[in-house]
Amino acid sequence: MDITNLLEQRRKSIVNLQSLLDLSSKLNELNDEQKILNASLLSMMGKLKFSRAAAYIRKDESLQLSVDKGIKFIPKIVYFSDFSVRTLNKFFQKFQLSNIFPVYYKSELLAVFLLSGPFGKNDLTEEELHYGELISQITANALQTTKYVHSLSIAKLKAERHSQMLSTVFEISRDFSYLLSKEKIIKMLSYHLMGQLMVNKFALLQKIRENIYEVLIDRFNNSEAGIKLEISGENQFVNVIEKTEFPQNITILFPKAELLVPMIVQGETKGLLIVGPTFNSTQYDETKKLFITAIANTTITALENERLFQEELAKKAIESELAYALEIQKNLLPKVAPNIPNYSIYGRSIPSRQVGGDYFDFIMIDSNQLLVAIADVSGKGLPAALLMANFQSALRILASLELDLNELVEKLNNLVYSNTSPDKFITFFVGKLDIKSNKFSYINAGHNPPMLYNKEANEIELLRKGGLLLGCLDEVFNYEVGEIVFAEGDTLIMFTDGVSEAQNNRGEEFTEARLESLIKEYHKYNAELLVEKIISEVEEHSFKSNYYDDITIVGLKKEE
Repeated sequence: MDITNLLEQRRKSIVNLQSLLDLSSKLNELNDEQKILNASLLSMMGKLKFSRAAAYIRKDESLQLSVDKGIKFIPKIVYFSDFSVRTLNKFFQKFQLSNIFPVYYKSELLAVFLLSGPFGKNDLTEEELHYGELISQITANALQTTKYVHSLSIAKLKAERHSQMLSTVFEISRDFSYLLSKEKIIKMLSYHLMGQLMVNKFALLQKIRENIYEVLIDRFNNSEAGIKLEISGENQFVNVIEKTEFPQNITILFPKAELLVPMIVQGETKGLLIVGPTFNSTQYDETKKLFITAIANTTITALENERLFQEELAKKAIESELAYALEIQKNLLPKVAPNIPNYSIYGRSIPSRQVGGDYFDFIMIDSNQLLVAIADVSGKGLPAALLMANFQSALRILASLELDLNELVEKLNNLVYSNTSPDKFITFFVGKLDIKSNKFSYINAGHNPPMLYNKEANEIELLRKGGLLLGCLDEVFNYEVGEIVFAEGDTLIMFTDGVSEAQNNRGEEFTEARLESLIKEYHKYNAELLVEKIISEVEEHSFKSNYYDDITIVGLKKEE
């Protein structure tokens, strides 16, 4: 992937996120349930490419059709005894509607989106499902905000102050919808607590796992951000809790706190806002509690959006790293096999979904000698690809010196040991073919033993002679050199463990035994056809997608 495509992918990702923020801002301005559902549905149809859709709104114990965009034969009103996802799916699947996005807020169903008639596809991708869920979450917040608006509008007739709170909720929602910095989100929260409630003592805790919260800001104790706190009894954290009902550990940690406000997203508590007394010691009435609940939930939604944004950036960075590593890996492999009289030779490497460090090479030392090598670098990603690149460079330089195999492998071992951490190593097999005499000398440094098919005996011989893998010890290791002589029809297959350990969806490995049987069955093929046949069998076994490691195979055959 070139840098232009990478930047374009990042730009599109940010645009998608900006479109969500724009939609959130638009929904918060509509203040009408049907308009909110209509706007959200149109956005979902446009992004996910559906031609027909509908939206139901929750009314007590029923769902009432609110927006209809071309779905036929669906009921106008449906009554349910419960509003679980399972119940909704079971009911609407009767109408062949499998793309269902329920809209929940604090575990309460507010609405349901139904999509039908996709353009040119059957199923939604994981990214598309995630996009639909985000729209449902934004819609839930908008619908709930609308409920707050209606509630505050009624109260506005009784008190002007209630009206001011209503306006503030809108402003906060708009302000937070544009924030993607954790520091700015916390600063905005502090500003509104001070400006609207006259509160300067508060703590914001974000949940990182069950019962464990990270302190983002603590103005009670002036604790440093990043401290982890264990807070039990979080199952109670559904509504605003007053001081008299605090769990004991909250009372101990924050003795001057007056309110504990759960920060909820899609029915799950994602954080806690702990609020101290006001400057003038006024009580927190229901209006103030409603305001704090709104600002708490808006804050945690903004923080969750910031987290998702950072995760997306990290994901793109990893994808970029893997793309660079894959490019390195491809460029180091031979583009064309050498043309050797009376021999066919061929190699191919298929990278896994995560770039690894498989490597093979053909090096003509002179017109009569061919060096063949295959290696597997430990680990994955860019570090493995870079180590492979250094190893390939070293092998080619040393090969040009016409060293004997033992000295060549010992120098490679010292190089790997001296320039890598203890957890890095390389399995390596190298052989030197004398084209005139057909003698093949080799050393196996901890690699999967290559398989030599002896045509006359119709048997497989494993080439094991050698020694330890490279990079384990710094001392000189006397590698044993093996030797074979190619006869007409003999075939040597070298491979990495990604071949024998390739798994199907039941976790069953391809195995070396199956590889042996394939070599015997198709030994009449030349090296290229035999290697491609083996790869085809491995791909069929693994459904072409379940590669957990690189697959690399090299074939060398003495033609008849």
